[in-house]
Amino acid sequence: ALFLLILNHTLRILQRITSIKFQNSSMLTEIKKIKKEISCSPDSIVLVESIVDYVSSDLGLNDETTARLYVSLTEAAKNSIMFGVSDISNNFCIEVDYESTRISVLVKDNGPGFDFMSVPDPTLPENIEKTSGRGLFLIKHLTDELSFANNGATIKMVFNLD
Repeated sequence: ALFLLILNHTLRILQRITSIKFQNSSMLTEIKKIKKEISCSPDSIVLVESIVDYVSSDLGLNDETTARLYVSLTEAAKNSIMFGVSDISNNFCIEVDYESTRISVLVKDNGPGFDFMSVPDPTLPENIEKTSGRGLFLIKHLTDELSFANNGATIKMVFNLD
């Protein structure tokens, strides 16, 4: 009788654990990944735009978030095309990991990188008339997190979707 009591108690505990596992598994979010090698041609920006369109559509993003993602990704890609490679035959890479609450983007090139701490502030009077130098400023203000690796040859941008 004691054996049956212990067995019955053990079965109830296992049922509760199984129930908890099934409840928690429904709360897990699926992380999707896009990784694309892109040629360093100005025409390649269209491919970058299509990645943004795909992620935006897949997640059902609102216009504001789509615009933040669009500007940040295209500016980072333009920087890779203009400064990150030695010639047009090279590629840069975009990796996008996304789920319902967060989008993380890496843009990597094989260039020498740059000192991101020394990029001049485009809002200062001496820079306000310059026709370039605003991309990183825009990215910094449109992302929730921004970091650099490989001496600036890799940029990581995070967008929180809460």
